Amino acid sequence: MIKKLKVIVDRKRWLRGEGATNSSLLRERDGKMCCLGFACLAAGHTEDEIRGRLIPSALAAPKVPGMEAVKGFYSYGITLSGGARPIESDRMGEAMSINDNAYFMESVRESKLIAIFDDLGMELSFVD
Repeated sequence: MIKKLKVIVDRKRWLRGEGATNSSLLRERDGKMCCLGFACLAAGHTEDEIRGRLIPSALAAPKVPGMEAVKGFYSYGITLSGGARPIESDRMGEAMSINDNAYFMESVRESKLIAIFDDLGMELSFVD
């Protein structure tokens, strides 16, 4: 059995509720990260690697042994215009949508994300 990856989200740096067009794993202008940005750091990526990236599948292979088994975190597929483009699993898409949605109360957003990350094989927690 693979040990769950522990992902800790610092609420002071957490980018959420601003809509998908303003989201990023690590936003360059202010250093804020979406929930998946924190997961990428926990998976061994550096801030330089995730800066300006939109989704985990835009990154290279996982750096933590066993991370390739996390469902949908690094998935590729769908050939368009002669090349492969990254796609995320349905659960990853849900996490992105919940993270970016402006209409969730914080407690609801956090509990929904904790459940999705658990389903993806990660243990998500939040700190102030």
